[in-house]
Amino acid sequence: MTSISHLPCTCSDHRPLLISISPHTIAPLPRFRFFNVWVEHPEFLSFIKSVWLPVSSFPPWIKLWQIQKKVVKLLKAWNWNCFGNLTTKVEEAEAKVKQTELNFQMGLSDEQNMILANANLLQAILWEEDFYKQKAAIKKFLDGDRNTKFYHACIKQRRHSNTILKIKNHNGIWIQGTDIIHRDAIDHFQNLLSEPHEATLLNFDPSLLNDNFSDTHCLDLISIPTEEKIWKALCSIDGDKVSRADGFTSTFYIKLVRW
Repeated sequence: MTSISHLPCTCSDHRPLLISISPHTIAPLPRFRFFNVWVEHPEFLSFIKSVWLPVSSFPPWIKLWQIQKKVVKLLKAWNWNCFGNLTTKVEEAEAKVKQTELNFQMGLSDEQNMILANANLLQAILWEEDFYKQKAAIKKFLDGDRNTKFYHACIKQRRHSNTILKIKNHNGIWIQGTDIIHRDAIDHFQNLLSEPHEATLLNFDPSLLNDNFSDTHCLDLISIPTEEKIWKALCSIDGDKVSRADGFTSTFYIKLVRW
C-alpha cells in the first residue's frame, strides 16, 4: 500500500512529497473461541439458560447452528461485562486488598471484609491463569511456572510459528508477500487437481470388501449411538480442544449436559 503526504514548504517555494510504501495486509477477523474460565462464573449457567432457546422450526442441525450463532454474539458482550480485562481485574483486586488491610489496621474495617477481599483476589488470579493457560495451549506445567508472563511468551511464540513469511514454490524459488503466497498456493492446488492421475491402492486389504460381515455388524455401522456412548465420547475429549469451527470446547457442552 502506497500513501503520499504533502509536507509544508518552509525553506523553499516547492512543496515536498513524502511517499510511504508498506505491504498491504488485511488482518483476518478474530475467530470466536470459548474459554473454559467462563463456566466458573456463578451467573454462567443462568445466562446460557436464558439465551439457549430455539429460534426456528428448521431441522436439528440448523437449529443448533442458529443457536450457537446467537449465543456467540451474546457471550462476547457477557464476557466483557462479567470478566472484562482479567489483568486489570487482578490489579484492581490487589489494590482492594491493600486498602482493606490498611482500613483494618486503622480500625475502619472488620476482618470479614479483609477475608472477602483476599478471596476475590485469589479468584481473579485463578481466572487469569486459566484464561492464559488455555490461550497459550499449555497442557502440563509445574506450580513454580504459574506465571502470566510465561503464558504471554507462549502465545507470542505460537503466533510467530503460525505465521508464513515466505515459502519455496515448485520451481525452488523463495517467494514473499501475503498476496503472492496466497496466489501461489491456489495455483499449486489448481494445477494438482486438474492434472490426470492414475488411482492406486497402497497397502489395501481386499478382505475388507468381502461378504463375510453379518447383518448384525452391518446394522451396528448405521445404528444411532446411544446417549451413554455419546457421553463417553464427549468426556474423552480434552476440555481445551475445539472439535468444530464453532469455537465451543467440550467443557462447554459437558457443563450444559450436567445442568
